Amino acid sequence: MVKMGFKLLKPTMDTSTNLNLWWNLWNPDYVSGFNALNKWANEYLPFPGEFFRQWVRDFYQQNKLIKGELTMAGRRVDLREIRCPVLAVGAKEDNIAPPACVKPLIDVVSTRDKEYVELPGGHISLIAGRGASVHCWPKVASWLAARS
Repeated sequence: MVKMGFKLLKPTMDTSTNLNLWWNLWNPDYVSGFNALNKWANEYLPFPGEFFRQWVRDFYQQNKLIKGELTMAGRRVDLREIRCPVLAVGAKEDNIAPPACVKPLIDVVSTRDKEYVELPGGHISLIAGRGASVHCWPKVASWLAARS
């Protein structure tokens, strides 16, 4: 269901992805990045359908985490209890967790040391795409280094 859900978000993605690969077969860096991202993006671990339904209902439809209504193992998850430094990273082209859904985390946590940054990329490409080593990981590394 998860894999099919991702594919239904952009039904032509497989075609355009493979076409881009065809046009870049001469570029070993592109092919290497394509293979790594493609492998990662298609390695799904099966999990129960009821978990998927509950996840969609609680996190996407009812937004229970941000509202402070989510319970796990019988305990309420309270983001206000987070007092350690927080870096929230949004991806400009993310259609799974759009920036407008990521940024509110900063408003909910109690820590004073918090930062939101919006970087180029999509849901997967932000952290695992060809631009991740240029845009995302240097920002994360410098943020962590300043607190180490």
